[in-house]
Amino acid sequence: MGETGILDVDGYGELRLGRAGKWTVIARQDPIDWKGKGMLDPVRLEAYCLQHQEFIDSIREARAPAVSGKDGRAAVEAALAAYRSAAEGVTVRLPIGGESK
Repeated sequence: MGETGILDVDGYGELRLGRAGKWTVIARQDPIDWKGKGMLDPVRLEAYCLQHQEFIDSIREARAPAVSGKDGRAAVEAALAAYRSAAEGVTVRLPIGGESK
């Protein structure tokens, strides 16, 4: 949740953005064959493969990766803020403790 929208993340389905009273599907993952292939279903592993490939491509092409270390830190900070908010029942503003480094 943020000031201007909310993300609804189904790790095995859709990523939806809610804004101004409307929902938009941002990404959709094909169903995973849990009974057959299970955790090793290529559909489940595709996102990890794509992340690694993007990082490899950025090195080969001498460019910044699509997602930076700063982006990763911000994602971890948001997750920690969500855990803290749920545990303490308080609003946690980002960045935690002032400006992000």
